[in-house]
Amino acid sequence: MYPSSRLSLLRQHLLVLALLLALPGPARAAEVWVESAPVADRATAEALLAALPAGEESTTGRVLRRFVKGAGWQYVVRVEGMGAPEEADQVARALQRAGGRALVLEREGDQVRTLVDTGAASVPPTAASDPSAEGGDRLPDARAVLREAVKAHGGERGGLDLVEVASTVTLVFEREVAIDQGRLVAANRYYRLGDALRLEVEILEGAGTDSTTIVTTGNEGWVVAGGEPTPRDVARTREVLARFAPDSLLEIPLGFARDVAVAAAWDDLRVAGPEPRHGTACWRLEPAGGNPAVEGLVAAWFAQRGGHLIAARWRSPNGELDFDFADYREVVPGVVVPFRTSITRNGRPVEQVRLLQLLLDTPLEPGMFAAP
Repeated sequence: MYPSSRLSLLRQHLLVLALLLALPGPARAAEVWVESAPVADRATAEALLAALPAGEESTTGRVLRRFVKGAGWQYVVRVEGMGAPEEADQVARALQRAGGRALVLEREGDQVRTLVDTGAASVPPTAASDPSAEGGDRLPDARAVLREAVKAHGGERGGLDLVEVASTVTLVFEREVAIDQGRLVAANRYYRLGDALRLEVEILEGAGTDSTTIVTTGNEGWVVAGGEPTPRDVARTREVLARFAPDSLLEIPLGFARDVAVAAAWDDLRVAGPEPRHGTACWRLEPAGGNPAVEGLVAAWFAQRGGHLIAARWRSPNGELDFDFADYREVVPGVVVPFRTSITRNGRPVEQVRLLQLLLDTPLEPGMFAAP
């Protein structure tokens, strides 16, 4: 505890300090800088930076690594040292021409605000949302298309969120996989009760053995093949069964609403135009900055009526993957899934899934998850 004399002296010092802090200091100029939209790899960001014209000597550009929720580590181009917002606007437009969206940001004190957003909509969504309305040659805003798609896929609180919190899950589907010898067709029955799992695989066509894989209620791993039970590492068993869970098998349509909110892939798109896909009238959406250099979303097709995601094309290190979705149904309120999915790589079939049943929160017999 302070003695009374020292406490009084401390109060005097604090009072003087408060008065000094209250005196007006020299005015600080607002800080202005330009940032690109996040990209997945440093090489792409460095290419954007290299494409910018030379600026004033005081201007500096660099690539920053930043963590983006839902997308992991991303890279942005940041240009600083502009003398005025007009100069920053010119840099933003040059960055837009080089690779897409750019922002002019201003900091005054602790406040940061956006002065220019080159990715902002130039046509209000309500003015172009109906192609049959007056001026119907105008395209809808990409964000308006995505909003309708989120509603069609169960809304912001539907889809994957409801599957994850379900006490039980039953998923029955047929899966056809292209293999060197032709094709492999199997009937799959996946069950989850809390943390316990069970997968039954029945080979319908092609080489293979019927099997049942279990993670028991006691957290043990088992595989039964040819009538013979064999214990397995439980962590590895969970990894294998995770590939057959709804959040993996139906990852794109189930997780669509969540991805639109947090994933960079859906952050900066434009409507390229109307384009039918498998007989369905669709809007084709593409990245505003052009196709990804290495991997990422290339295009997505959304039904003009209904809003469902009909197809998506992704660039990967192994080529371009096309995902096609059809026969959407709402299995429970807020969970809307396609009952037919097909995947091709570089135009060649990879996998087809025919959904037969998806049930949530229905009773399951605990004995199904016992050790064999």
